[in-house]
Amino acid sequence: MGKKSEDELSETFDRCLADTAVKIVSAGSVGLIAAAIFKRQFPLWLGTGMGFGMGIANCRHDMRKLILRFAPGSLLSIASMDEKRVDCLDLLTFQDMLDKLRKIDDKILFELNTALPSESFSSNMDKGEKCRSIYKELLTMRVKRMNLIQHCVDENQTNISRLRKEKSPIADIRSAQNTLRVIRSEMDVESIVNDRSEKAVHDRCRTFL
Repeated sequence: MGKKSEDELSETFDRCLADTAVKIVSAGSVGLIAAAIFKRQFPLWLGTGMGFGMGIANCRHDMRKLILRFAPGSLLSIASMDEKRVDCLDLLTFQDMLDKLRKIDDKILFELNTALPSESFSSNMDKGEKCRSIYKELLTMRVKRMNLIQHCVDENQTNISRLRKEKSPIADIRSAQNTLRVIRSEMDVESIVNDRSEKAVHDRCRTFL
């Protein structure tokens, strides 16, 4: 794990501790008032316990999300793969790679939707910086997906030309043409995916971009 990920993990842990402390104090205060009214200690312990439970639940979510982000073999590790190493003549392999890259978009948007509304985020992180960072990640993945699609289009066009030159069976040529047609159709799907991402970022970050 690099220094950046370690710093982010440390920052998330500190934020978790602070958020848990706030929830304990808030819920404990309510419990204290109830204990004074009813002259029983139970509401105080109940309130403190509920505050601690809510804080820990939030911490588990935030820490798990961050650990998964930097864990070996996670979706984000797919982003570092070279699209030119994909076997473009194998349609299932191409579709699997493209699907994984699109799931990274989903993960980035999930991070945007969960981070910006939270009070703990607002008090510890600049929203403009987060919006710009997330938008940059989305643009990087968009370019990577388009490079993959275009590379595989080129590869299959070359393959079809080769099959025709070698006078291969018509079934092989038609199979290659079908693969090329399916890959080209993913460009239309990309437009839909990109429009969705743009809308999500605009809704959350229109004042920061």
